[in-house]
Amino acid sequence: MEREFVSLLDLTFYIDVPDELGLKRRMEREKTTENQKWFEEVTFPEYKKHREPFEKTASIVLSGEDSLDSICKIAVARVREMVSGESRTN
Repeated sequence: MEREFVSLLDLTFYIDVPDELGLKRRMEREKTTENQKWFEEVTFPEYKKHREPFEKTASIVLSGEDSLDSICKIAVARVREMVSGESRTN
């Protein structure tokens, strides 16, 4: 079902966040050691297992180290290009 849905999309984005930064951001939101343990033992291994296919099939890979404003500007520009009929490579 997921692949069928993705095949219908004209443009897909993947935001690549380094493991250390992802853990840091998670711990800023959820400050308990219990949450950190859950992230390291459950959430993160599942994420790692599934992220590669998403990254490989994305039309555009953005850096999660960039500011949210920068990521949004790039994404909006690419959508505008697509809507206006312009085309360019990654």
